[in-house]
Amino acid sequence: ANILRGKTAGQDYKNYILSLMFFKRLCDQWAREADEAIAEVEKQQGMELNDRQRAVFRKRGEHRFSIPQGSQWGDVLAASTNLGEVLTKAMRSVANANDELRGVFTVDWNQPAPDGSGKPLIPNEVVHALIQHFDEYDLSNQSVPGDILGRAYEYLIKQFADDAGAKAGEFFTPPEVVDTLVWILEPQPGDSIYDPTGGSGGMLVHSADYLREKGHHATAASYYAQESSWGNAAIGKINSVLHGLEAKIEAGRSTITDPAFLENGQVKKFSLVLANFPFSDEFWW
Repeated sequence: ANILRGKTAGQDYKNYILSLMFFKRLCDQWAREADEAIAEVEKQQGMELNDRQRAVFRKRGEHRFSIPQGSQWGDVLAASTNLGEVLTKAMRSVANANDELRGVFTVDWNQPAPDGSGKPLIPNEVVHALIQHFDEYDLSNQSVPGDILGRAYEYLIKQFADDAGAKAGEFFTPPEVVDTLVWILEPQPGDSIYDPTGGSGGMLVHSADYLREKGHHATAASYYAQESSWGNAAIGKINSVLHGLEAKIEAGRSTITDPAFLENGQVKKFSLVLANFPFSDEFWW
């Protein structure tokens, strides 16, 4: 955030930083997944695989997410000019290659400055500094397990909300409040859980945490959310992926005026609904 400071508005830091962190995470984990699969097989069989067997695993190329050729972190790192364009193209290529990630990378790192000069809003040297900074850290499971990265992600969401002066605004609900709502509702396996004002996905993530605390798997329930802001929905999608939720999040329209979840032509019903309603929106009244 300090690298970005003065180059864009404080409330935009979250969109740049969080999406870049997630892109780095996807690439680092992609590179490590074959080693994880090999380690798991060796553990199950109680013996080490030979080089030939390991090569077979790596060639198989089984990955949680697809990262097209030319869109790896290393490809971005190797570029020196037009970094905003290169980074944006790589991120959107990854999103387009994975249905689950569509709409996740909404930031245009190559957005032109408003003065009509044709220069990018975020200068090439600033994007370069950010990429170099993130390159110092391995964000794969080998260094940062998913639950830890997920908690770090939520911490960053809070910090950016505070920094933008939106602590109680449209974007952030304090985790203590979220936990209170979840404990009142007591999610159970088989429940469908819905947040009509999804924001950064905290309601869904904390519902999953509750299930885990009760000895269930996070995916024992199903998760849904709708969020009118594309940027916030992108952050919510990233949050759900980091926490392994398989959540379905719809974006770009208001739940009240244009509900996204329908069933037989009617508004879909869910087992549990929890939200921090946007009371500044006249339609909620």
